[in-house]
Amino acid sequence: MTPPLFRTRITELFGIDHPLLCGGLMWLANANYVGAVVNAGGMGFITPRSFPSEEAYRDELKKCRDITGGTNFGVNIYVSARPEANEALGRFLDIAIEEGVQNVETAGFSPKVFLPRIKDAGMRIIHKCMVQGALAAKALDVPFILGGGMGTGRQLVAALALGADGILLGSRMTVSEEIWADEKYKQRVVAAAVSDTRIVMSIFNDNSRVLDNETARAVSALEAEGITDFEAYRPLVQGIIQREAYAVGDPERGTLSMGQSCAFADRIESVDAIFDGILSDAAEARDRMKTLGA
Repeated sequence: MTPPLFRTRITELFGIDHPLLCGGLMWLANANYVGAVVNAGGMGFITPRSFPSEEAYRDELKKCRDITGGTNFGVNIYVSARPEANEALGRFLDIAIEEGVQNVETAGFSPKVFLPRIKDAGMRIIHKCMVQGALAAKALDVPFILGGGMGTGRQLVAALALGADGILLGSRMTVSEEIWADEKYKQRVVAAAVSDTRIVMSIFNDNSRVLDNETARAVSALEAEGITDFEAYRPLVQGIIQREAYAVGDPERGTLSMGQSCAFADRIESVDAIFDGILSDAAEARDRMKTLGA
């Protein structure tokens, strides 16, 4: 494992070796994956919705604790645009608190309603939102990281130069050996180019970048027709279809989350190996900058 190269407010906040955070991956971020991320020196977040019951989710938290030898990890709380989809979030958070989880990653819509409970529990919280990275350092006095298309050490060094404290990895990690999805799905990601994604569900103000497959194109066709009844989309976008696609390795089924960092996912390898590659690239970029002085 690569020794620490950078010390930032993020590494100090989370007590990690590297300023690399791996965001929650719906259906995919289980104990094996998140535990591997933590053991490799980063921070990962289990996605509660990935499990069939509260008991299964709780068991996964305990399993992750065992894998990391008691080292801290996190959970992902995604706030949907649809209120009915958020009914379980409070319970997910309660279970995380009961199990001693100390880190929460929130995403999607505002997590304001959950903030008092999170802060009262003494948990650390990081929220994913869209900002102009070059302005963030002046606008924020809290640690922040940059995400979106991140997958190389060069990007890590660039983010640190902009004033960020690290980067967030998502789709880049979907080809890790610890991700449980069928290898045929991973091979599709390996073959993907930066242009093999598309944004769907904009008609609901709920933009999602997904793999450009048959299902995504069907969703885009409904949007092009101006259809705003969610029931017309449900058979295409419901989560169970995504899970089945991962399980059987059918990349044409479901709206499969996929960012443009898929362009960097050029082989299936362990989380350790992916981190080592990113950090080696970062060291080269850092050293190159030293040679560019006037």
